[in-house]
Amino acid sequence: MNSRFEIRAAAAAAAALVLAGMPQGAGVAAAQGLGLMQRGGEGPIQINATQGIEWHREALRYIANGDARARRGEVEIRADRLIAHYRQTKEGGTEIWRMEAVGGVVIASPTETAQGDRGDYDVDTGIMVLTGRNLKLTTQTDVLTARDAIEYHERPRIAFARGNALGVRGDQRIAADLLKSYMVPTRGENSALRAKRFEATGNVCLDNPSNVARGAWGDYDLDTALAHLEGSVEIQSAQGRLQGDRGEINMNTGISRLLPARTSGSGGAPAGQPSRVHGIMLPGAGDGSAATQAPQAAAQAQVKLRPCR
Repeated sequence: MNSRFEIRAAAAAAAALVLAGMPQGAGVAAAQGLGLMQRGGEGPIQINATQGIEWHREALRYIANGDARARRGEVEIRADRLIAHYRQTKEGGTEIWRMEAVGGVVIASPTETAQGDRGDYDVDTGIMVLTGRNLKLTTQTDVLTARDAIEYHERPRIAFARGNALGVRGDQRIAADLLKSYMVPTRGENSALRAKRFEATGNVCLDNPSNVARGAWGDYDLDTALAHLEGSVEIQSAQGRLQGDRGEINMNTGISRLLPARTSGSGGAPAGQPSRVHGIMLPGAGDGSAATQAPQAAAQAQVKLRPCR
């Protein structure tokens, strides 16, 4: 038998919509992306579950068990279990300050979806953390995955992907140990979210069908398609390979610049002189002549593209 419970207290309804992802003052049809949850809002949160809903009065929490769903407007969170922690307010009412989702967690709006094994949202900080297997955050333009955790900080609109992280837009990808994604609305404040810029740390790799670039740290602006890499940078294409301390790559045009280290005296250069950059170019690449096919094949073997994943 299905059990259904509606949180009708204004303060509780405002806080409980955290993981469901509606903004303050938003109407039912105007979802704010992945859930920029604010105190306030309109209408009750509807929670239903196949195995019942428990009220733990002493522990100050509600627990919905079995295909549990919390919905407000067009935004919904689904999990095997939902746990809502509440507290007393100075005005004598109650408010939910934390929500947990356990098992097969999916947070869905009309424009974004996040998934994992476990979700935890803190209302006071506005931070949602997803952990477990198959971690993924999907917008209309981008897909962000990770091995260890995906965090979404609602007020600055920043997402973190931790451990074997990967960001994908179309045929362009960026991978790293840690990805920090700056999100912006596609149009107005209540519209869908998209990634504007990535900061990447540790084993950074960018690729598309014609270029692969690697480094220790990177910054990628998706609006300009311009990436900056630092630390043992390597840029590869079918025409050659460049190596240096810093690099700038336009992922749309394929035009790359390799730059010496910022600090003089590194890279084996004498003090006061910039370090040198290195490159391998393919002789006769692309002309198809018999005279150049052999050396071209030999050089291609040295610069064979290795995709990020």
